[in-house]
Amino acid sequence: MKVAFGICLGLFATAAAAQCSDCEEAYASCVKACFADSNCRRACDRSRAECESECSPAERKRQGAAQNIQQTEHDCASGDEKACYTLGALYFAGRELAQDYDKAARYLETSCRDGQADACGLLGKMYLQPYGLAQDVNRGLSLMEKSCDRGSLEGCNVLAGVLAEGKHKPQNLERAMKLWKDACTRNHPGACTALGTLHLVTRKEPALALEKFDRGCELGDGAGCAAACTVLMGGSGVPRDEKRAYGACKKGCSDGQYTACAVQGLLLWHSDAVKGDPKKGRELLDSACEGGDAQACVDLAGALQVGSHGVKKKPDAAVTGFQRAARRFEKQCGEKLEPRPCAQWGNVVVRGQVPNKDPVRARSMLEKGCTPDEAIGCAGLGRAFEAIDEKAKALDAYQRGCEAEQAEACFGLGRLLETQAVPDPAKAKVAYEKACTRWSAGACLRLAEQLKAEKAPAKEVKAMRAKACRHGAVEACR
Repeated sequence: MKVAFGICLGLFATAAAAQCSDCEEAYASCVKACFADSNCRRACDRSRAECESECSPAERKRQGAAQNIQQTEHDCASGDEKACYTLGALYFAGRELAQDYDKAARYLETSCRDGQADACGLLGKMYLQPYGLAQDVNRGLSLMEKSCDRGSLEGCNVLAGVLAEGKHKPQNLERAMKLWKDACTRNHPGACTALGTLHLVTRKEPALALEKFDRGCELGDGAGCAAACTVLMGGSGVPRDEKRAYGACKKGCSDGQYTACAVQGLLLWHSDAVKGDPKKGRELLDSACEGGDAQACVDLAGALQVGSHGVKKKPDAAVTGFQRAARRFEKQCGEKLEPRPCAQWGNVVVRGQVPNKDPVRARSMLEKGCTPDEAIGCAGLGRAFEAIDEKAKALDAYQRGCEAEQAEACFGLGRLLETQAVPDPAKAKVAYEKACTRWSAGACLRLAEQLKAEKAPAKEVKAMRAKACRHGAVEACR
């Protein structure tokens, strides 16, 4: 009996490390080895139970998925258009099945022909992009229209995007808005987020935009959470609310939105509205930088440069971080031809964070990012004009940036107002206060110096220096 039981233990140990189905095979072999010994048979029963409990959860999931796929293939072959759509979608996305656009198209074609609206929409998307198919804009648009007409929310959402973009079909923002509004009303997350973007960028209705972003976020769209997070940080016409922003950022970050991770990290470094956590903040910025958010790389490199926010000072690592960010900004500027990444590249250059080989080009990029619709380049543009002693132009750029709640621009404005030919200390102080509340370490430090010069209570000076320290002025931490 001991020999037989030893054999059984070996069989079950092998089974648990392999596939779940092997537990049954091991049990059968164990029973056979026991002959008529009842104690041995009971040992087989116990070992089978242990084997099944130890069987890898991942393996259980894999086998269950394989069985589901087999059943779905059977159902599709039997004429179930929903099953065919499921297979097409899985092959398209490369989930559970190896990505195969040809197979995806075949299954989607069958499902669409049999009346499955979502299948028509996804197939139309494949023809428009194109994904593995010869591009056929007319067929793609026809399928999109069919999908939306049949009631597919995703079909209407994608069709609205085509109409808003105006690339494959004449731009029709009114119809795009109607389609997105209807889909959002019927709880399509992506449609709510897209509708919010239209309200923000085209209609200049930030409050309505935030309402739609919040709804998209609530329905599970990470991009909606990230958009709400950004709007709540101010500068878009909605009052700054760091506590609400943190909640939206956290949700967006958990859904893989790296911009949201970066802002969440900065809130953990700077904000009084949430409990500070420098270590977690750095981890989030690290993650965002690795995920492709170039601005996160800049923020992290800034901390490495001076040794702030609990980050150990590493000048060489800071240089590497700035250079990495500059390369990304420059690439995005060339590819997207949008003002934001171009201005962000210019900002890195004029701050001296990377070598400035072409100041004229940098100034040109910054001018594109300092307009009524975009203010991210205004602070950098002010610096660039200061460098060539164009004080009036610098003042104008700083004022535009400060009006859009850009902290660095407000700090620059305060400096110029305080040092111009006819100083205006009262206005300078207002600019510094605005910059300090938006995390400008330099502005907070300057306010602390002013308080000390005015012989304010030591407690007030200490509190302002503490703010400067938290925002990254290491000299204020001593």
